[in-house]
Amino acid sequence: MFERTDLEELTAFEGKHPVVSLYLNLPSHLRATPDGYRARLKTLLRQVQDRASGADLSAIEQFFEAEFDWVGRSVAVFSGEADGLWRAHPFSVPLRSYVHVGEKPFIMPLADLMETYGSCVVALVNHQSMKLYHIQLGEISTSETISGDEVRNLSATGGSRQDGTVRGSSPSTHNREIVKANWRVFADALDGFARQSKATALLLAGSEETVVQFKEMLASQWRTRLHGMFTASMMTADKDIREQALAKLQEHQKAVQIELVDSIRAAAARAANGIVGAADTLEALHSGRVHTLALVEGLQTPGYRCTGCGFVTTVASDSCQFCGNTLAAIPNVAEYAVRQVVDQGGTVEFLEAGTPLDQVDGMAALLRY
Repeated sequence: MFERTDLEELTAFEGKHPVVSLYLNLPSHLRATPDGYRARLKTLLRQVQDRASGADLSAIEQFFEAEFDWVGRSVAVFSGEADGLWRAHPFSVPLRSYVHVGEKPFIMPLADLMETYGSCVVALVNHQSMKLYHIQLGEISTSETISGDEVRNLSATGGSRQDGTVRGSSPSTHNREIVKANWRVFADALDGFARQSKATALLLAGSEETVVQFKEMLASQWRTRLHGMFTASMMTADKDIREQALAKLQEHQKAVQIELVDSIRAAAARAANGIVGAADTLEALHSGRVHTLALVEGLQTPGYRCTGCGFVTTVASDSCQFCGNTLAAIPNVAEYAVRQVVDQGGTVEFLEAGTPLDQVDGMAALLRY
């Protein structure tokens, strides 16, 4: 399994030749037809064939033809043959398809992946027991069950003793005190389990009423790290818990992305540290002002690149506004934008289509100044 140490090794890599960083998403609807995956792979490699080493492209193609089993939801490959770099990491969670050629491995999608799916604890709670799951990059790595004191007669009016729910009446005052005592024990156990797992996110599962009430028992740090809640019972299969958890983490990430775009647009409206639209964003990028570039995944926007200073723009002109040299047509300004941000030490956020970013040419940025 991919670990943070793997990310740190890629981050620390120093070579003298370009590195190809390839991310390939493996959507489930193409799982029965690997040729669909191969077609996407070839399209990505064609985008960089004029900049990447032939040895690196051949190594990547050979890996997918002879070694890769096409299992999982995505794969990341890093090839720097001239400097002895080769890494291939399959994942059980999705990565957006992208290819990059640069002096160092392009690891921002992996950093984003670790932030979204890296280490999450799911707490499945009822009145009498709790199951804890540590989900790391889409896989259940460990689990633990904690039992509390018995809450009697919960099923007397049609409720489920096993699920700890009651239909038609509430537990007695005595039982409510037992439930609260159980939940205090569960909250402490969750805290210890999450700390040991080095979790960065929490999800709660159970009946709707239970998870809302149990949330209030948590330490403040876990309430702030709560990324969602969903309905489940102690009879729910582990694989279904895993799938629901991944769906909630994806929902949370999309909400974070929408919030990022909204904050950029609000800052742009105040003429503060935000800018929207391809033309203005590219101009700010050329000036070294971009801190975070927000980009719609797979954006394809033709434009122009200065043959002198390298300025990239979507606006046709007889000469570069910065140095006066001629502009040459390029097929996609987004690719150059990402390379510039990386070179300048900024960050890139790849957003799914369907966010408010679509309304501003698929490109926006938070500025340094």
